[in-house]
Amino acid sequence: MQGMIDGGFRPIVREYALSIAVWCGLSRLTGVQYRIFDKQLNIQSSRWDMLLLAESRGFSFALLTPPIFYLARRSIGVTHNRFRYVLGYCLGVVPCC
Repeated sequence: MQGMIDGGFRPIVREYALSIAVWCGLSRLTGVQYRIFDKQLNIQSSRWDMLLLAESRGFSFALLTPPIFYLARRSIGVTHNRFRYVLGYCLGVVPCC
């Protein structure tokens, strides 16, 4: 997301493409693991179902990764107002509860 700072569109596309490539690769491994666990539990599922499940989760992670890195890079150096810094962290934790 460095492109958001520079104002270019091409770096943003590159960051998303890299993120999608990494997460989709990891998701294929996760899909294979899902399939192995389902076989052990005698659950009838196809390889396609497991890959689809894992890829959908990986794609959502891939879409969220670049903005998270952008926000982290942007806010790490800014510690002038500690209250705002702590408030941002607290607000980020609320959806996870």
